[in-house]
Amino acid sequence: MGVYKSDPNLVALWSLDEASGVRYDFTANNNDLADNNTVGQNAVDYKEGVACADFESGSSESLSITDAAQTGLDIIGNISIVAWVKLESKTEERVIISKYETGSNQRCYKLRYGAVLHVVEFLLSSNGTASVTSVGATTFANDVWHHVAGVYDGAHVSIYVDGLLDSNGASNPLDYTGGIADKAADVFVGKQDGGSTYWDGLIDELAVFDRALSATEVLGIYESGIALIAPVVDYYRRRRTN
Repeated sequence: MGVYKSDPNLVALWSLDEASGVRYDFTANNNDLADNNTVGQNAVDYKEGVACADFESGSSESLSITDAAQTGLDIIGNISIVAWVKLESKTEERVIISKYETGSNQRCYKLRYGAVLHVVEFLLSSNGTASVTSVGATTFANDVWHHVAGVYDGAHVSIYVDGLLDSNGASNPLDYTGGIADKAADVFVGKQDGGSTYWDGLIDELAVFDRALSATEVLGIYESGIALIAPVVDYYRRRRTN
């Protein structure tokens, strides 16, 4: 899987192994996430590394980095987001990651599990106000791990589940050429900026690229892991634990 090594378009990689507090970005961008309301750790049930983040929606838990502090996450063109997720409840919208604040017209991008159709949805906005939504087809059961990916290649918005395109007619992949707005919304993991759409469950190995991954690459990450993409991971892990 050497094709993934040293990817210059990997702008954030959060292993989410930490017990509490700051969750470190293991790329040179240092997009470290602050801990809001003490996101837990699960060191028993995880997909990669040694643990994952455990979010409780009832405690309003999330992770975040301000727009002013982030580097490389103001993505206006092609984008890919990948993560392992496990839901514990899905009675309302559950946000995986967002740079998306509705109230002040600061919409950029958001990857979520939708409350109405109960499938993965990838939202993009070209102007900060209106959004387009690619809608997958796979309904998740509670307490089951799935790998999810949202990809925009400049022509289509696509959702992958467990390494494969989650085909849903014209809704996925969705035709779209409008790009992504550059707005000042903060980046949140486990909710959206200004909202109460908290994730309830586990998230592991979350990564963001400022390019479109191919279907083969998404499948490779699902099968072999995100850490293979960037040898810099070991360097930054050592730097922050020594």
